[in-house]
Amino acid sequence: MKTRASKRILTLSFMAMFLLVFTMSSALSILSMNNSYSSENQNETYPVITDKFSDQKKIEDKKLFIKETKANKVQLFLIDSNNKKHLITMMPGYSVEFRNDNLYWIEQDVIIGGKDSNVIHMCDGYFHDECELFIIRKGNSIESPYVATIKVVDESAPPRDDSQKDLDVSKEEHQEQYHQHLNQKATLPTSFNDIIQYVIPVPDQFDAGSCAFMSSTVIMEILANKSENIQNPTSNSKYDLSERFTMNYEYYYTTPSVKKFLRDLPLTFNDARGSVPIGIFPFKMSNGSTYINWDNAIKASILKQRMTLPKISKFSIFYDSRLDTQGYHVNGRMKQAHIDQMKAELVEHQSPIFYVYYPTGSSWWHAVAIIGYDDTKGNFIAIDSSFGNKTTDLYYYGRTTSTAKGYPRLKDTVKYLSYKSVLKYGIAATLYYLE
Repeated sequence: MKTRASKRILTLSFMAMFLLVFTMSSALSILSMNNSYSSENQNETYPVITDKFSDQKKIEDKKLFIKETKANKVQLFLIDSNNKKHLITMMPGYSVEFRNDNLYWIEQDVIIGGKDSNVIHMCDGYFHDECELFIIRKGNSIESPYVATIKVVDESAPPRDDSQKDLDVSKEEHQEQYHQHLNQKATLPTSFNDIIQYVIPVPDQFDAGSCAFMSSTVIMEILANKSENIQNPTSNSKYDLSERFTMNYEYYYTTPSVKKFLRDLPLTFNDARGSVPIGIFPFKMSNGSTYINWDNAIKASILKQRMTLPKISKFSIFYDSRLDTQGYHVNGRMKQAHIDQMKAELVEHQSPIFYVYYPTGSSWWHAVAIIGYDDTKGNFIAIDSSFGNKTTDLYYYGRTTSTAKGYPRLKDTVKYLSYKSVLKYGIAATLYYLE
């Protein structure tokens, strides 16, 4: 009995020792994995470049870094001259995360930065017109914690600095021209509508939700006709372009020029190296709906038939990218100076303005092409792709004789926007002109 008991005790002892060794080995393995993960995270730490800093005096001897953590979340921190780390807490409502190398402000769902090699640009470079990064200390003590918030850039003062990037003239030259226009405001004509001679009537977008693409196409048609002095063009004329091509090209293909959708969309034509005539890729209606025009990728046979178009450039008169907590646009930041500048640019360049507005309290925004103004009525004159058709083919969807009951009439596409409504609801106004 003693021998059997001794063997049992010895066996249990060996088992205990084995479990102890196994446990220690597992613990060391886990510790090694944790150390490896920590090291990996350290490799995901990047210096941050930003040209928007508040409370500069309190952090001037510190460098800003960002660390990528689990689930794409990020941690901001400062390193001082003694190599001491100071964590920065993002205040509620200002969460930031990485998505495909872009830095997103989660609550506003807007890009505020991105990776460039081993550096993060935050509220800097291409993103400097999106936000300002505010870092402050809560208290005067050396040990007081740092907190950060993000604010959208105030875009109320014209002209914006970044508006000058795509101009052939320098920033100073354009500012000089702009102020000269304003100083000579009294010499501007009471009304201006010369651009209408280059307009091709646009189909009604109906339920496609494609107003920005339709307006961009109108702008390109105007400038293409102007480049060859084609006056009073008709539907199916040389530069009657496919709205459907504009919609699907920007949506499914690379368009590096379109950095801000509501400002840059007409630059799609530069990236696409042209477009196709409406007859090749017509805008259609089917079963009382125009949503069918979202076709996914454009067929290679259609892409091969692209026609060359003149290059165009832009000048940003006003652009407000702010969103509220519900994700809707915030309006009301346009000033009278912007109205004056819009009129002056129309006359100076004889070219259209891509204009976007958001009526307060609505769930939609809308885009049109402004082509003139009339001070006697206090209105801008615009070409609009929403002119109130019902579910009929009254104004020519698809532009084929089998479905058409008539071409869109120019007078049906003209819309008048009061200066007051532009001031109240405008969120983007961008001049487009021939290079």
